[in-house]
Amino acid sequence: MTEEYLPLLEVGKTIRIDITSYTHEGLGVGKINGINNKEEKLENFPFFIFGVMLNERCLVKITKMTKTFGYAEVEKIYYETTNPNRVIPMCESYPKCGGCNIMHMAYSGQKTFKQEMIKSTLEKLGGLTDLVYHPLIGADNPTLYRNKVQVPVNSVFNKTRLGFYERDSHNIVSLTKCYIQSELSTALVIFVKNIFTELGVMGYNEKYDEGILKHILIRKNHDESEFMVIPVVKNLSFLNKDFTDKLISKIINKFKMVKTIVLNVNPKKGNTILGDEQKIIYGKGYITDKLCGLLFNISAKSFYQVNHEQTEKLYNRALELANLTKDDILIDAYCGIGTIGLIASKKVKEVYGVEIINDAVINAKENAKLNNIVNAKFVCNTSEDQIQKWLDEGIKPSIIVVDPPRKGCDETLLDSIINSKIKKVLYISCNPATLARDLRILVDHDYQITDVQGVDLFPQTSHVETVCLLTNQAGNNK
Repeated sequence: MTEEYLPLLEVGKTIRIDITSYTHEGLGVGKINGINNKEEKLENFPFFIFGVMLNERCLVKITKMTKTFGYAEVEKIYYETTNPNRVIPMCESYPKCGGCNIMHMAYSGQKTFKQEMIKSTLEKLGGLTDLVYHPLIGADNPTLYRNKVQVPVNSVFNKTRLGFYERDSHNIVSLTKCYIQSELSTALVIFVKNIFTELGVMGYNEKYDEGILKHILIRKNHDESEFMVIPVVKNLSFLNKDFTDKLISKIINKFKMVKTIVLNVNPKKGNTILGDEQKIIYGKGYITDKLCGLLFNISAKSFYQVNHEQTEKLYNRALELANLTKDDILIDAYCGIGTIGLIASKKVKEVYGVEIINDAVINAKENAKLNNIVNAKFVCNTSEDQIQKWLDEGIKPSIIVVDPPRKGCDETLLDSIINSKIKKVLYISCNPATLARDLRILVDHDYQITDVQGVDLFPQTSHVETVCLLTNQAGNNK
């Protein structure tokens, strides 16, 4: 009997592999039998590979090995196995630029991937089976959709550069055109960088902690009648009246839709973009957008979903699943500027919103007044502390909406929900992995998942929003 040939699996080696699944980040997964450099047999050893698709046979070069998995980069895809949903990416910077990671998939393929990724993540990480999955709600316009742009700036050899980070690095890929943000936003961010350079303010060099300009953020409303410019700087040592006057005049003379300019100060190293200090140098410090029929003031640090068209679909669908009535008392945890709570207010008796960012709470209160809504109250606090206070005060919510950051819900918040037996939980998540963890906890404490709805707010990337409705049959009815 001929002995089975086992390829050597070590960094730098080239192997042939079949793609059988995806990670939740859209990497292709292939498994192979082989031996490592210690001549130990590896069975069904998984490799994660960027840019490949399901059922493709590939020639790949191994770039990293651990004891349990490896990474590889594709060198060749065998033509006869090419996935029918593979397309030539529209962007010349793809895949070097890290802003998008599944642009090699046709949009129909992206939707299929996201629908299946939500299901597989909830099953594998949460052990959640036999759930009702509604068809993913895709985007009518899968390009040029972002209303918020945050672009890194750096300086190398005294030359300021602007662009997005290269995949898996802090090297900058120069920005000339971007297919997921508006063309006006791209033009504006490049223009602002050039003004700073002309006025002698250099980009920031992270390695040497030198320079001033670290990021440029642009926010806009959906009809592009109002823009906000937010340069993020290390300090304000450069700032004087002459600089301010020139910066403002150059921007608003070229881009008349810019309604406010806010300097944000972030002296710290690291991945956090915005600092605590900010200075409004032009306008009111916020822009106004219309969402689901209501007006919302949005400040520099406020959370606001980046895809207007899909956010309306997301919130309308979420509230449809919640089946609200005029007897409901709703708590909006992680309420931000009050969007979903205020949109729900006309359907319920009372809304209580809590948010840890004070600027956002100020916006939420202003937004309630702006829309003549009197049955909504907003408080600045952590969700877990404030909700327990409300419960102690005798407030009996019948539904709680949680829309947490990527890390998911705080454990004490979940404890408060479980202990109070709030009848309905409407969970909106941007991270299926932490969603699976939190759902498992709730299901283990008498909650039942009745609906799972994916909504694609982030075409061309592996990110997706998921709405889950949970009910507790023993929960509070009032």
